[in-house]
Amino acid sequence: MSPSEEKAALVIPDHLARVFRSALSLPEGELRRLNDWARSNISSLVAGDFDPETVSEQLGISLASVYPAAQAITSVLFLSEPPGTPDLETLTPSLNRIGENYAAKAKVLLDGIGMDPSDAEYVRQRGYISQVVLPTLEGLTAVCDLRGVFRNLPSASSLLGFEPIAILGLELSDGSGNSTTSTVQVNEKGLRTIIRTLEQCMMQLEILREHHKTFVRSEK
Repeated sequence: MSPSEEKAALVIPDHLARVFRSALSLPEGELRRLNDWARSNISSLVAGDFDPETVSEQLGISLASVYPAAQAITSVLFLSEPPGTPDLETLTPSLNRIGENYAAKAKVLLDGIGMDPSDAEYVRQRGYISQVVLPTLEGLTAVCDLRGVFRNLPSASSLLGFEPIAILGLELSDGSGNSTTSTVQVNEKGLRTIIRTLEQCMMQLEILREHHKTFVRSEK
């Protein structure tokens, strides 16, 4: 088998197939608008440091389409070798198995997009270490419930009052791309404690980020 044939064997993991199918089913005009935005915001895109709702409003593209397109772009960047240099030729068979003419659509979405291989490798490995060993929190949904307080449970006894409860859905994923949702409940006091703890954690992350920038500058 020639080197080019070996490269052509590169496949898209099963758990990403639905992402590519969602992104590449978009009309060509929307793919071009996403491409223009991605070329101007590649660093924010690969780092996940962007607001899908803002991008959706700016480009006039549905919110449900923005994230899959961004994930498809970063996936191609990280699947290619060296990372950061999209090699759609090696992905063409896999893309066309996912959908008809998807390789051509991927060229529209990825046209002119790339990044320094060393930067891409750092982002790829950073993403990897943030998802291995333990499940990663990918998203959070929340609803409020006004729960009845009865004298005896479970029975049609006297209603004593109501207790507000927050119900949280924790969207988790593991390093293999498996997704699960864990649902928990918390009262108002507990929710305030969680918010306060998260705010303190964010302050610590900001301190670490600033020290990281100083470290990188000193290394240069």
